[in-house]
Amino acid sequence: MIDDVRDVLRRREALLVHFNTPMSRHESGYPRDLHDALANLQWEMCYSTVVSTDVGPTHLADPSKAAACGSVGIVVDLQPLSQIITVHSSDAGSNGRDGSSGMGSVASVATCEQSMMGRAGGHNEWYLSHPRSLGIFSFTGPAVFVPGNGELPYGLDAVAGDFPGERIFTVFQGQFHELDRNTWRWLPRSYSEIVPR
Repeated sequence: MIDDVRDVLRRREALLVHFNTPMSRHESGYPRDLHDALANLQWEMCYSTVVSTDVGPTHLADPSKAAACGSVGIVVDLQPLSQIITVHSSDAGSNGRDGSSGMGSVASVATCEQSMMGRAGGHNEWYLSHPRSLGIFSFTGPAVFVPGNGELPYGLDAVAGDFPGERIFTVFQGQFHELDRNTWRWLPRSYSEIVPR
């Protein structure tokens, strides 16, 4: 099933991203929560699909209509060990650290595709474990969640500095872009340049 679901993501050119949000239930906030997630990809965590035409929560008067609940997250790819537990066409809001199972439908090729076609409120949620990391994603004009301080405005350059060994991706004018760390310029990237076949 994993290869078929990867094909669904590829056809829709959708990235899977685990975002820094107040709802992710990590014990710490940004950036430690994402470093924590990167080091423990075997954990069951929630991911949203992001396409190149999506906008983040800081770009809308009603952030609940955005493509995700957060601005910055880890981009992953599915691999043979990956387990997709449930998928939902809206945000179910639990990464399972409290022992609960994810909300939504049992994962299948059909339910994964339906969760993307019917994204409710702008974003969906996939509850899964054991993906592999591809890098860091950030919407432009990001905000990051820090416990005790709420969501704070942040910058793309600062995100890149927080993850010096990672590729950094964003969306701009309907295209995916990657930060070229040599020139500090954002360069357009095709989906296949981000997610290998």
